[in-house]
Amino acid sequence: MDVITDLAFGRTWGCLEQDRDVDDWFQSMELYLPLAARASAIPFLASLFGIPFISRLIMPSEKDETGPGRLLRVTKDIVNGRFASPDNKEQDMLASFIRHGVPQSEAVAEGTTQMYASRLLDHNTTVLTQGKQHRRRRYHSYHTQSHNALHHHQSPRLQETPS
Repeated sequence: MDVITDLAFGRTWGCLEQDRDVDDWFQSMELYLPLAARASAIPFLASLFGIPFISRLIMPSEKDETGPGRLLRVTKDIVNGRFASPDNKEQDMLASFIRHGVPQSEAVAEGTTQMYASRLLDHNTTVLTQGKQHRRRRYHSYHTQSHNALHHHQSPRLQETPS
């Protein structure tokens, strides 16, 4: 998270420095992202998000003290501050957006998207790492069994399935 916020906004979120989940960001994402993904995949539920009354009840708010709502508020504060003084010499993604004429509202949306994407990237990295480790273990097991079969005339052990 801190690496992404440093690249995006030129400052860290503080998770590494404080050695904790600042503002319960990770905990809330564990709950929020799977629910949002499922709801958006069902057209009827996705259409409910467009109804202002329901949206206010379900969606994160800038008034939230933790989680995605807090992220939205902090992102807006950073973006609004940068747009207030556009001659800033920062070298990050937000500065690039400003230099290339991205409107302020879109910069806020991009900033929050980067944070969500960082969480998804974290999950994908974990899945890929576990997959590589599993493949290595399977290869080692296959290699050992093949070696035993060729050099010691032992056939590979087949696991019996219970009947």
